[in-house]
Amino acid sequence: MAAESGKPWEEHYATRRERRVYPTEFVLRTLLGRYPQHRLDPTRFPGARMLDVSSGDGRNLGLLLDLGFRVSATELDAGSVAALTARFPAVDARVGRNRSLPFDDETFDYLLACHTCYYLDPGDTWSDNLAEHVRVLRPGGTFIGSVLAPGNFLVASSRRLPDGSLEVESDPFGLRDGVRVQDAQSREELAAVLAPFLDHVRIAHLQDDYYGLAVNAYTFVGCRR
Repeated sequence: MAAESGKPWEEHYATRRERRVYPTEFVLRTLLGRYPQHRLDPTRFPGARMLDVSSGDGRNLGLLLDLGFRVSATELDAGSVAALTARFPAVDARVGRNRSLPFDDETFDYLLACHTCYYLDPGDTWSDNLAEHVRVLRPGGTFIGSVLAPGNFLVASSRRLPDGSLEVESDPFGLRDGVRVQDAQSREELAAVLAPFLDHVRIAHLQDDYYGLAVNAYTFVGCRR
């Protein structure tokens, strides 16, 4: 996760390095699902280059490798990158941030930002992050991402800043306090933010209550302009 400091996440993931991890449901559904408004062609995956931004504990990397992608990944600190490399030697893992991805322009065919691209460093906006993510995608490349939606526990735990972003004040997991994040208030607002960067945008709305913890989010797929 692209928070302001990598230290809390490095310590968090250090406790999980020996555990089995599983892919995020919306990622699985987006890559392999067949829906009225969205489907990808899995025959195009083998050999295509995929970037998993802020890979965390690597929960989506096994799936991406199994689908035949040539996978790269980023995390905030060298310790987390070393852990990803140890678990997934085939992955090109590097230190990077949402606003500063360590790859050349137009490197990737696909980019995955699973619950990550809305974390903001000081002075940055969500549009800055989106522009940087799109920079490393080839024209027509596929961007899969997500953003906080109304009712999400982080939104409820944050205060709204004058620039429209949120500052987390009471993260129940104790990992994000003081971190800035961005949300979207509606599908229409999200579509407007994405419009300068992506064509053929499809948006899904997740409204999940995990035993009292709301993890509402918008997920989106689009092609680089």
